[in-house]
Amino acid sequence: MDSTNELTEHVRRGDREESLQFDRWSGDDVGSHFVFVYENTREKLAVITEFLARGLENGENCLAIYEREFVERLEPALHARGIDVPKAIQDGDLTFKTPAETYLAGEETTPDALGHWLAEFADGTGDAVDRISGGMSWAVDTVSESVLSEYERRSDRIIQNSELTVLCPYDRNSFSDEFLFEIVEHHPMYRTPTGSCVNPFQRDGTTPAQPIDEGLFDEVIDTLEDLSRYSSQTQTIAAVTELAEFIDGTGIDDRREFASCVVDAISTIFFPSHTAIWQYDNDSGQFESTPATNSRFEGLEFRTDALSDQAWDVYANSREVETKSLSAATIPETSDDLPIDEGIFVPLGRHGVLVVVFPRYVSLTDSEIAVVHMLQTKIRTALDTISYDRELQRYDARLEDQTERIETLEEIVSLHQGANHELVRSTSRAELEERVCKQLVESPSIEFAWFGTWDPAETELTPTAASETGEGYLEAVAAAGESQNLEPAITACRNGRSTVTEDAYTDPPFEPWRAQALRRGYRSIASVPVEFKDARYGVLTAYSEDPYAFGSYTRRALENLGKCVGHAISARQKKKALITDRVTELTLRIRDESLPIVALADLLDTRISFDGIVPQSEGHPRTYFTVHDCARADVENAAVQSYGISDLSHVVKRGDGHLFASTVDDTCFFGRLLDFGGVPNALEATGTEAEIAVEIPEGTSASSLLSMLEDRFERVEVQSQETRERKFRARDEFKQEFEEQLSDRQKEVLRTAYYSGFFESPRESTGQDLADQLDVSQPTVTENIRSAEREFLTLLFEG
Repeated sequence: MDSTNELTEHVRRGDREESLQFDRWSGDDVGSHFVFVYENTREKLAVITEFLARGLENGENCLAIYEREFVERLEPALHARGIDVPKAIQDGDLTFKTPAETYLAGEETTPDALGHWLAEFADGTGDAVDRISGGMSWAVDTVSESVLSEYERRSDRIIQNSELTVLCPYDRNSFSDEFLFEIVEHHPMYRTPTGSCVNPFQRDGTTPAQPIDEGLFDEVIDTLEDLSRYSSQTQTIAAVTELAEFIDGTGIDDRREFASCVVDAISTIFFPSHTAIWQYDNDSGQFESTPATNSRFEGLEFRTDALSDQAWDVYANSREVETKSLSAATIPETSDDLPIDEGIFVPLGRHGVLVVVFPRYVSLTDSEIAVVHMLQTKIRTALDTISYDRELQRYDARLEDQTERIETLEEIVSLHQGANHELVRSTSRAELEERVCKQLVESPSIEFAWFGTWDPAETELTPTAASETGEGYLEAVAAAGESQNLEPAITACRNGRSTVTEDAYTDPPFEPWRAQALRRGYRSIASVPVEFKDARYGVLTAYSEDPYAFGSYTRRALENLGKCVGHAISARQKKKALITDRVTELTLRIRDESLPIVALADLLDTRISFDGIVPQSEGHPRTYFTVHDCARADVENAAVQSYGISDLSHVVKRGDGHLFASTVDDTCFFGRLLDFGGVPNALEATGTEAEIAVEIPEGTSASSLLSMLEDRFERVEVQSQETRERKFRARDEFKQEFEEQLSDRQKEVLRTAYYSGFFESPRESTGQDLADQLDVSQPTVTENIRSAEREFLTLLFEG
């Protein structure tokens, strides 16, 4: 075996392992000189495209020397590789020249003449170029093989002493094997579509050329391709090992961030044209590509719909890695050798599908396919771990949230129970306000609470009760001299909605209320209106040392407490209005046809007078009124058309009119008076106005009542206002003791019977009439009247 045969075997055995610099694209440093022997256009395009694309991506100026026919194929191939060719040409980063403009620019075809242009680029006297790829097929019929071989030898010397990177592709079908072997010997590096390697067959200038046996050049090429492939595999294994170690040891807990790292790693290992992970979004219900996408098709209309359909098919139906066709997703027809029509789809279980797309000239080897399968398992396991950890975090968060909710609910239940107990125990509004504030600070999260009474006429808020834990807060705020300093209670009163300051700590300077709160350690504040129906009595405000202490549950609890306090205040005002000895009597004139009783009088063209209100043991009170000089049927028909008069029933004909009863519901005029503590004593209504006498218990704000009426009606005039002792028909110990003996039902029946003329002679209504009004049976009415009479007689004769 000659020396060449021995060298081939030497390399195959791996005895030159130390001198082989394995890297997928080893030698792409300055001064690198590559040779490549191709057998078809596809291989040629693959190597040249990758060589130029890498240079352009590294910011190098690239020169391609080829005939125009090949350039027409090379441009779209570069486009498919992700290069914006027109822009690169315009910016001067990419230049196309023909052999006539370079190799054959001189008059002679000597080695020096052929390489004159290269020397200019090497010494910097020519245009700035960093990377050159020049095809040599033009030389077949132009120069002799000996001249071309000497040119390559001299060119290698020039390149090794420069900063140029040069690729020389040779057509296997255009030159003899002996010549091609000689050309290979003049190049230190060899390049293939899958990688590059140091050329072990390089011969220095002092060593004579070795003869080559017939058929041996095939083995030389096979050896170089094996070395390049091995180089590529070595780099791939190193990169995959690094990726596997990253996946196993990653601390990334975000699925999108992990997907981005995987996409970048896949792009580095395989140099695909497009890499993405498609995932199913539980929130939107869409199957879509994640933002972690690496695509070289910025200027190419890539078929996203084709990718989506194929990725979904694999996601829904497959567990195996699949290679699928991407119909109509091709680069321009001028480059039929490089269709972008296939993708590798790697299912990742419920996490989605990894999609990797290559131009057809890049074919994955069996070992690379095995790497893809290994990565599939690694990536899916890592995503499972991330999902499990995230689910565990969500579970812990839900558990913590539920525990906090339970604690909050327990606190709220305790707060409501304590507050309701205090509401029941209170005998006056002042005591009620005081007890509620005291009860609020029993909660672990509330340090201070106070109650403010709202005056709508003066639009002022006056503190009327507070817990003993305020450390002089209200006094300090009041010293500022403005009611506005009672924020956020002022806002809650004006808007009628709860107002929460999540954190009182802001950038200074502070408002007086905020400064005083922070000085006492109060960080969050909640103010809730205290109201019942249309009556707004004031505001309840609580303070906590913790920011964001008043969450949705606690806020709703305080709002409900405000409503309960408002209901309790309303009930006490009504009771006080009925039993107080000292009252303020307002005589009002209302001119507004929207007042139901005025509208009814106008419709009937008559006069209507008020007789009284009877509270019911269940449901709303009933109002008794007399319609004068009008037929019963006309009143009943008109009442159906009138707003604010419901459940009308005829009681008895009396004198020049008929006595009727109707329900005082939430929207009724009399109902609103009662909500504000007013008790109507007398009312006369015509078709244009109503004159009303209303009693208000001492201590109840008349301005709140007037404000409500003025907001509701067009014209409200105060005819007179007088504070006096209430005139009672009988308020002695006998009556008080008698009333204490009666049940609520007995009182209801007696009052209804009295106002209905049941005790008149002759009797104006029967027991059945009373039963119909009360919606009970006639025996029930009779039994309650008899029981009341028995109590009365027992007290009279035995008391």
